[in-house]
Amino acid sequence: MAISALIPLDFGIILITAFLLALVASRTGQPTVIAYLVTGLVLGTVFLDIVEATEFVNLVSELGFPLLLFLIGLEMKFDAFRSIFSKVGKIAAVQVVTQQLMAFLVAYMLGFGLVNSFYISMCTIFGATPVVVKMLTDKHETSTRAGRIDIGVLILQDIFMVVVLGFLAAGQISGATDLVVTLGRIIFLGGTLAVLSFLASKTIESKLLGDLANNKHAFFIQGLGWAFLFIALADIVGLSLEIGGFLAGISLGQVPYSTELQEKVRPLTNLLLAVFFAGIGLSLNAQQLFNYWKEALIAITILSTSAVIVMYILTRWQNFSTETSFKSSINLAMMSEFGLVAGAVAVEKGLLTAGILGYMTLIKLITN
Repeated sequence: MAISALIPLDFGIILITAFLLALVASRTGQPTVIAYLVTGLVLGTVFLDIVEATEFVNLVSELGFPLLLFLIGLEMKFDAFRSIFSKVGKIAAVQVVTQQLMAFLVAYMLGFGLVNSFYISMCTIFGATPVVVKMLTDKHETSTRAGRIDIGVLILQDIFMVVVLGFLAAGQISGATDLVVTLGRIIFLGGTLAVLSFLASKTIESKLLGDLANNKHAFFIQGLGWAFLFIALADIVGLSLEIGGFLAGISLGQVPYSTELQEKVRPLTNLLLAVFFAGIGLSLNAQQLFNYWKEALIAITILSTSAVIVMYILTRWQNFSTETSFKSSINLAMMSEFGLVAGAVAVEKGLLTAGILGYMTLIKLITN
């Protein structure tokens, strides 16, 4: 069978373009996620119109975000912020509620309507976990007080976003009762899967990883197999694939050898993510991307500013110093890539239009 039948030419063009733009992003201090988004926009109908989102590209991109959440889960070491957990928990809870309310009010004020504004608010969260964690790591600030606050808040935000992804993946909600039942099912099944994953990681997987620690190929395959096991279980019980990946990662993140596994999983995750975010760019045309550009600029002005102010007030409320509060606030002023993933899921389920996904894409591009 010809290689082109297995790996379409479009896939190779996407990877080469993503690589070149990622180099530019790296030299200019921009997140690689932006390079991947721009890859899709450049190759798709917005600019050159030379690549399409084929079935192969869609299949590869579907695996990208569950594995990103697996990687993020691996990086979540609860011991790192155990001493400030109660304060961070209060900050994150109030911050998420305030942020969702602000996003809803801004969207409604901009004329998106009641239902669309509700779904937009679910997809609009500020605090890009991979970007912020990498930035803190590059600056050697992950162990500082401000760094631990940011990571702690982002962890709790990610847990919230995993629930949101599960909620959006459920599709249309017919009323208040259906809403409560759907959320209850997601929380119950997710909690059950989390307990199963945690217990199994402590009793089985930690020993297996330890036995394979000196065999780098088997070590990688075993860790990846763990991720896909829980991705598959999540799919079987009707949860989103992202929930499975996240729970698999967060359970392994608390056991020995998780750091070594992170480094082995990261290259594959980056490859799949490049295709995933390029796929979002490919799915948009120029009209969809720029249809709400004025609204996007207004939303950025209000939401970015309010995100910084709210975070600063909340950290001061918990008696952190002015310097710590300022640093932790500035780091959370960009829109999370999780918002784009949630937006893509909402579009797939018919909850939002592609034009509104373009609105969120512009916010992501500009805030970074």
